[in-house]
Amino acid sequence: MSSTQEVLEKLGCAYFETDISGAITAVNDTFCGLVGSEWEQILGKRLVEIFRSSDPQILEGALDTIRDTGAAVRNLELEFHNRSGQQMLLEFSIIPDTSKPGEGDIICGLVREITSRKQTLESLLAAEHELEIGRRIQTSFLPSQIPPIPGWQINAHFEAAREVAGDFYDVFTLSSGRRVGLVMADVVDKGVGAALFMALFRSLIRAFVDQHYKLGWMDVLSSDHSSTQETTSVGQRRKLLSTGSTALQNAIDLTNNFIAVNHSDTNMFATMFVGVLDPTNGSLMYINGGHDPPILLRASGPVERLVPTGPAVGILPDLKFSIENTSLDRHDTLIAYTDGVTDALNPAGEPFGEERLLALIESPSNNAEELKDRIVDDLHSHIAGRSQYDDITLFVLRRNPIS
Repeated sequence: MSSTQEVLEKLGCAYFETDISGAITAVNDTFCGLVGSEWEQILGKRLVEIFRSSDPQILEGALDTIRDTGAAVRNLELEFHNRSGQQMLLEFSIIPDTSKPGEGDIICGLVREITSRKQTLESLLAAEHELEIGRRIQTSFLPSQIPPIPGWQINAHFEAAREVAGDFYDVFTLSSGRRVGLVMADVVDKGVGAALFMALFRSLIRAFVDQHYKLGWMDVLSSDHSSTQETTSVGQRRKLLSTGSTALQNAIDLTNNFIAVNHSDTNMFATMFVGVLDPTNGSLMYINGGHDPPILLRASGPVERLVPTGPAVGILPDLKFSIENTSLDRHDTLIAYTDGVTDALNPAGEPFGEERLLALIESPSNNAEELKDRIVDDLHSHIAGRSQYDDITLFVLRRNPIS
């Protein structure tokens, strides 16, 4: 056995040599094990006799190519059944050997079984295809176009850390056409499981807000509270909001109970900010279920935070969520985001952080899109190409000077 054959043997490669007709003149032990025959039964037989397949012309054609052109044939795949009946997929690399002058034309080659590798590759491709389908489906759950809100600007950014995400945002007009639903949410965990629950949370919130809005929200929202909001205390506002069954309250309560009761074994929940905006007077009623407090940037006055008014949604049934109320005056801006923004890491492992976000927001901007782009651009500059573990989602809502 030559030194080359010894090396190939140690590497587990099946090696063979044939004469110009394709009759086998030498093999190694790995080759014998692959085909299930002793070398005495192999030597002298033509290569195409040993590797009979469903298409015998594949191997014969490769040998013809080598004989006619002297060119090597690589990565040739062939289905094969060995003597024990085992089906496998083989990969051949066959080349003319000119290293032994005076011994006539010699063809040598390597054979590798790639059955498992091929199956793994096919599984990966199938999984990739399924993830792409999932990505497209999930994308369809996000607003394809944010509905125009007269007198307002709203701009959003969504960036999944993987093919599918657990973050979502939503902006939608309620069935009456007089109010706008706003959602920013982050489902616990990552990947396919989180994406499935993202779709469920999104659908439940949308359905419940709109259904119960028609049934019992009008008693609160039909009145114009703009003249009293600035002077009404937090306690008075909560008392006002507690009168009657409201869409917002029911939407969160029903969603929380549905997830907690029907999917308790999954331990899936979401932090979410859900609001109902009256565009005519700027009134915003909201529940913050354990989510990063959105930032309310006043045109005049300090920055405000819309802090949680209850726990994350879906942990346990019958949790308590209270409704809070605020308003956006002309030039005021609301920025809602997931923790993927502030937790985004640079190559040194340092997070983007709230201080940097607040500094960006407090600098003057002309419109919602400009502010959103400023945040996203600075975030990407901070990340500097590092792969992110978490999804990045935000929206910027701004009331125009005249509305």
